[in-house]
Amino acid sequence: MEETEPTLDEFTFVQAGRTIVLPTIPTGQLARALNEEYCRVVEERFDNNPYLIADREDKGFTGSNLFKVLLTDESVERKGARVALQKDFDEQVCAMIKERHYTDSRAVVLRGTSKCYEMNLGIANALSEHVPNLNKPVLITGIRIEPWLEDEKGYKLKIVPTKEFVPTPDDRLSAKYNDWKFTEIDALGLPVGLRKNGEGRVWHTSNQRVSGLFLDYDLGLGCDESGLDVSYPNGQVVLVSDRHSARIVEGLLVSRLD
Repeated sequence: MEETEPTLDEFTFVQAGRTIVLPTIPTGQLARALNEEYCRVVEERFDNNPYLIADREDKGFTGSNLFKVLLTDESVERKGARVALQKDFDEQVCAMIKERHYTDSRAVVLRGTSKCYEMNLGIANALSEHVPNLNKPVLITGIRIEPWLEDEKGYKLKIVPTKEFVPTPDDRLSAKYNDWKFTEIDALGLPVGLRKNGEGRVWHTSNQRVSGLFLDYDLGLGCDESGLDVSYPNGQVVLVSDRHSARIVEGLLVSRLD
């Protein structure tokens, strides 16, 4: 396909300085700055909670779990960027991840509270207070974390709604579709055209009452992990443009205007 010349509206003008084109996986100075800020927040607000996987020696800002992406999102949002949701896992993001990394969405799946993995029970019960109906699994976006010292059998972290809170019931999150194949995602970032056999990316689901949602190195999508704290060295946080409030800013991050 012949590439068309960009129009003037597609250019963004920024003052010289530290600029970042989004989407991106943080590296170099940006990764170090994010890690410093993240570790400071974990120390000051969360008393170095180990489930937040903060490491001052990690200059690459590596590792990813639900808690880390939610807390990182708080830091970058004020600069016009966001941590990716599953709907942001487009071709550009997939190219960054493929055969190298995995990344977590800043979303959580709730499938009920009974027979729940003990570490997740407090979070499941707290989230269920904000979801009117659990007849189907629910995809939840618009959340953040707070310290929760009373959660003695869990992570001592509470997932709470923000003004962006949206619970979306969807049967595709149920265990019956585990290991089904797909090639496309819809506006929610969930697979469409799921099928049992054939080629395509793999959709991983389970009966876990609470799970995060991740994009794996083979471009499979998953919401089947029991531990919300699970992190591996090849995990990376992906930053994308905040399309609803993208703006030109001076400093650490500059978001491209769409």
